[in-house]
Amino acid sequence: MNQVFVNNVRIPAQMADDRPKFLCGMDDRLVIQGIDQEGQTCSVAVVFEWPRMSRYRGQAHCTEYHRESRNVVLEVMESDWVEEARADSDPVWRDHFVLRHFIIYIDGFGCLEVIARSVRVEDPWCEPVGRA
Repeated sequence: MNQVFVNNVRIPAQMADDRPKFLCGMDDRLVIQGIDQEGQTCSVAVVFEWPRMSRYRGQAHCTEYHRESRNVVLEVMESDWVEEARADSDPVWRDHFVLRHFIIYIDGFGCLEVIARSVRVEDPWCEPVGRA
């Protein structure tokens, strides 16, 4: 499985809460709030559009493979998890949806993996890189 860079995620210098929050809905969001280098409150969100599946791995259970995605969103190419999801789908819908495997690791939080159509990073202090 190859991992391909998608986008950087600016992690605040000091977290406001003890950990990021993963909010599930029509679009899943990983929200990171904190204080930046200038002492300003900031909030960064990694938005997974049209999510199908997600899994979380606590920091103590992450391997070097997971840590390669530290503070960046990576896409896992030729993902076994995506192939498994397709195989378990109803044959009528099997190839109807775009399924892409994204991964991000954050110190103190762990690793989040999501199968979704696309991902974007919402950061008001950075220029948007675009959608993947």
